[in-house]
Amino acid sequence: MRRVIHPLVILIGAVLLTSACTNTEALRISDNLRSETQMRISSVEDFSTSFQFSPNSAAEQIEISTGPAAGVYSMNEILEGRMTQLMRSKFGSVDQSSDNSVSVSIESFEAQTNNEIMGNEGVHQVDMEVSIEVIRDEETFNRTIERSAEIGFSQTDETMSPSVEIDEDDMNEFISQFVVGTDSFIDSNFGVD
Repeated sequence: MRRVIHPLVILIGAVLLTSACTNTEALRISDNLRSETQMRISSVEDFSTSFQFSPNSAAEQIEISTGPAAGVYSMNEILEGRMTQLMRSKFGSVDQSSDNSVSVSIESFEAQTNNEIMGNEGVHQVDMEVSIEVIRDEETFNRTIERSAEIGFSQTDETMSPSVEIDEDDMNEFISQFVVGTDSFIDSNFGVD
């Protein structure tokens, strides 16, 4: 008796083999401010303010791929979390009914991964533009911060399940530029020395 391998079995095997070859994981990047950044924030608790964050679709599912491994992160989540924490540290709380307001928007975001990794390490290039609007006593102030950075990443050596790890120090340094810039802009418009 002769057995015939059904084409569906071959297709399922190919799909399983392909999915086993690429491992995409959500990269864990903290959305908390580092303690040294928090310590530099001057309080303006004499004022109340509302806060709004506007994400950018290009900053939602950013992938770093190295062939057999890939990682995904959301710059929207990271920046919104850190900006929310900045606002709470600065103003004590956020009051959505306040006449004063701070709005932060990711205007543009681009990311490219250099797939030519040396050993198990590579570089992820990010470019981001963020606009800040402060309304205080019915006066509007605007600022734009645009920064670029090379963020390192590495691929683990695990044969069965390789993964990508991003350099948290590089990412923190990049994000801190926007947080510190926003903090100083708020200070200048709320009369903080």
